[in-house]
Amino acid sequence: MSAPETTIVIILFGVILSILMPTIGLLRENALSTRCQQHLRSLGVAISQYMSDYYGKNWLPASELPNGPFWFQKLEPFVGGHETGRWRESFVCSRAPLGQRGFTRDTISYGWNERFLPFGTVDKDVLRQSETIAIADSQSGPECETVLPSHGSLRLATRHRGKAGVLFLAGNVDSVTRAEAEFEWPRYWDRQ
Repeated sequence: MSAPETTIVIILFGVILSILMPTIGLLRENALSTRCQQHLRSLGVAISQYMSDYYGKNWLPASELPNGPFWFQKLEPFVGGHETGRWRESFVCSRAPLGQRGFTRDTISYGWNERFLPFGTVDKDVLRQSETIAIADSQSGPECETVLPSHGSLRLATRHRGKAGVLFLAGNVDSVTRAEAEFEWPRYWDRQ
């Protein structure tokens, strides 16, 4: 190849890369968002199994005592992957900062809707289970086990292109913006 032909090939290669790079980034973001939704679905299955084992005592895996186990510790036995040690991945959003990728109160990246604490509730008491949030992407901090404390501000983390992954009480998974979560407050967060 001559020098002009090589230059043309390099320019064409650069143009093709400049077209593909945004697409590759979008594909990566979609994959991470899908992985987060899979984690939330597995937590939904774990809640279902927890409910079938403890129905009548405490429907939702809430923390009854100040020093009692947190919701994620109660769900731990119901999340698969213990043989491979991968079960902790279910409690971490794929887009969470590195500081939120552990399994302690300070590092878990999902939060519980504390409107149902401390004693949980019975499923028939929640009229719109498919619209009431149980677990969502949560901000980091010393109380990150709750995405909505009973008193205080919303700790919803919008990590997926301005949206947060959410698991509803019925087991369905979706994503919402912070504005949607605040505007639809009673529908998403409070008992009906």
